[in-house]
Amino acid sequence: MKLKTGLFLFVSALILTSTVIAQDVQTIVKNHNEAMGGLKKWENIKTFVLEGTMSVMGLDMPLKMSYIRDKGMRQDFSVMGSECYVILTANAGWKFIPPQGDTAPVAMSSDEMKGTGNDLSFENKLMTSFRRNAKFELQGRENVNGVSCHKLKVTNPDNKVYTCYVDPTTWYLLKTSETANVQGQDMEVETVYSKHTRQPSGIVVALEADSGEGGKLTYTKVSVNTIEGDAILKP
Repeated sequence: MKLKTGLFLFVSALILTSTVIAQDVQTIVKNHNEAMGGLKKWENIKTFVLEGTMSVMGLDMPLKMSYIRDKGMRQDFSVMGSECYVILTANAGWKFIPPQGDTAPVAMSSDEMKGTGNDLSFENKLMTSFRRNAKFELQGRENVNGVSCHKLKVTNPDNKVYTCYVDPTTWYLLKTSETANVQGQDMEVETVYSKHTRQPSGIVVALEADSGEGGKLTYTKVSVNTIEGDAILKP
C-alpha cells in the first residue's frame, strides 16, 4: 500500500510540475505578445515596411524591407552603387544583384528557397511561431547583456527549431539563436535585438538586430499599411 501511495504521489508530482511549466511557458509567450502591442494590432497590419541600414563587414548599405501579409516580401538594397533586390513569395523567389554578375532577375533554386518561409512574416520569430502553433519548451534562464532572460526552445510545425530569450521585465525578445545553412555549411546564428520602440500604430518594433559577423540591421523608419497592390513582388 505504501508503494502504491508513493508511486501515486510521484506521478502526481510529475504531472503537477509539467502543468506548472506549461503554464509558465504560456504566460511568457502571452506576456511577450501583449508587450509587443497585442496580436490584434499586428493582425490589422496588412503591409509593413522597414527602412534603414544594413552593415556587413564594414560596409553600410541602404536597406528597405517591404512585406505584404500572406503574400511575400521584398528586400531592396544598394551595393557598390548598384541597386539590388531579393523577392520571396510562398512558392518562388528572385534576386537581382549586379555586383554578382546579374544582368537580369534570376529565379532562386529550390535549395535557395529552403527555409525562407519564416522570412515572409514581418512579426518577430516568437510571435510568428505562436501563430503557427509551434511547440514551446522552457529551458530555464540565460544571461543576455546583463539580463537573466527566459530561455525558450521553439519547434515549428516544419521542425525548424529556434531558441528565444525573453526579458522577464519588459517581456521583449532580446535574442534568438538557430542553426542556419550559410554557403553550404550549417552554422549557429545568434541575433540580438534592441531599441524596442512603440510606433504610432501601437505596436512595438526592435529597431536594431545584430547578428555579429552576419551583419547588423538598423531601422530608422517604420511604415504600416502604405503599400497598394502587389507589384513589388514581381521581378
